[in-house]
Amino acid sequence: MDGQQFWQLIEAARGQVTDAEDAEAVARRACALLAERPVEEIVAAQQALWDVMARSYTNPLWAAAYVVNGGCSDDGFDYFRGWLIAQGREVFERVTADPDALAELPVVRAAADEWLELECEEVLGIAWSAHLTATGEQLPAGALTITYPPLDPSWSFDFDDSGEMARRLPRLAALHRDQPALRLLHGTALLHRSAGSPLLAEEVGAQGADREEQQADAGPAQASCREEPVEGEAGEEGADREDQRFADVEGQDAEDYVDQHGVS
Repeated sequence: MDGQQFWQLIEAARGQVTDAEDAEAVARRACALLAERPVEEIVAAQQALWDVMARSYTNPLWAAAYVVNGGCSDDGFDYFRGWLIAQGREVFERVTADPDALAELPVVRAAADEWLELECEEVLGIAWSAHLTATGEQLPAGALTITYPPLDPSWSFDFDDSGEMARRLPRLAALHRDQPALRLLHGTALLHRSAGSPLLAEEVGAQGADREEQQADAGPAQASCREEPVEGEAGEEGADREDQRFADVEGQDAEDYVDQHGVS
């Protein structure tokens, strides 16, 4: 399986799910479709997937993910690119060429309104889980090699610099202008920040080199090939958890929340 065939797999999966913007559903369907292919194609899909991941390993896109998700750790950037792959080749190519174009996507605009994070770890495990489903065994050692491109040193600035972000990513910055305060008020802003933020190109490059070796040795997070359970159940449970998580901050302003929880 080469890069073009990998994208055909993603497009086939998107065409067979109820909501093509549901990245997890796309990942599950792609896994199920891939599991039906010859084993050698499944193994080759792992390399094709990570070639796409390597191509999107740029700090302009990382900065965009940082804006969209209210912060972005190194793992978070992997999961964001997984989500982006699930949006299909046309969106992927457009956004990697111009990360600010994310602001034009309806799914991104809706996520900004609802304070949702755009991530999909399951995409990273499509080939891994398909191979496990098809053979009962993990992917063979050496199924992939990863070479990350050098990062653009002109993007070596603090991603918390709102002025610089607005200059470089004006549409995304405008879309998410009020999001930091709103995320803090609802107790979600620190989920990514607690993992540390890779703000400088030099730091990101060093992390990428280390992770290049780690990914080659360890399998990615597994994406189940099992299709979605009864529609509505997961949504109801998620809504209950969301209500509970926000209950303790309802009616507070951001300053009170910061004082109460010791956020600095």
